[in-house]
Amino acid sequence: MSHRDLVSGLVAGFDGIDDLVNLTCHIEGAIPEWMVRSTKFGIVYHTFSSPNDIDSKDLLHRQRSILSFKRSKFLDILRTGEKLFVVTDPHCLTLAQVLPLIAVLRGYGPNALLFISDRTGQPAGTVTALARDLFCGSVDGVERCAFERLHEGDHNWLSNAGLTAWISICANSYRMWREEGGGGHRMAATKARCTEGTLPLRQPLPSALFAIGLTRRPC
Repeated sequence: MSHRDLVSGLVAGFDGIDDLVNLTCHIEGAIPEWMVRSTKFGIVYHTFSSPNDIDSKDLLHRQRSILSFKRSKFLDILRTGEKLFVVTDPHCLTLAQVLPLIAVLRGYGPNALLFISDRTGQPAGTVTALARDLFCGSVDGVERCAFERLHEGDHNWLSNAGLTAWISICANSYRMWREEGGGGHRMAATKARCTEGTLPLRQPLPSALFAIGLTRRPC
């Protein structure tokens, strides 16, 4: 999914993502698997379904129902502001690209966004708060490595240094986000119930990171 498709999809509320006319499928992988593509929003995703188990027609009908449910859930998350959205791009995003994205997210509710850059001038793993709801993580100096399952020319940060930086970025951004009051009404209510003893203190708070992976290759 491209940055442009993501912004357009959010503006449209991903309306029509579950229309069969916008869905296609194909087989991919050394172990054959159905992949589904949304032609309207440029989304390509794994189904983890084998062509030996289901044909293309039944697969698309099943995915239509799944997409309808996931769209409803995603919009609900956007309205509550209970997640810190993490957007990744093979070539990093610039602040100019991120600003339209956070603007759309703000239109839904008290959302926050984390993106990464390799030109921050800060040590890898550092997070800078550009606003109370916008965070930039540093991967400066982290060498990217080719990954055999990615398309030719794509690279990622699946190296020891890259994973270390990512762990620091996620932990630091989450801490800063919560210190700014992030997490929405549900997070605050859950934390209050833990404090009051209504919920066991050991019970974890809801998973707070929502990752969106972008690509520069045509879908």
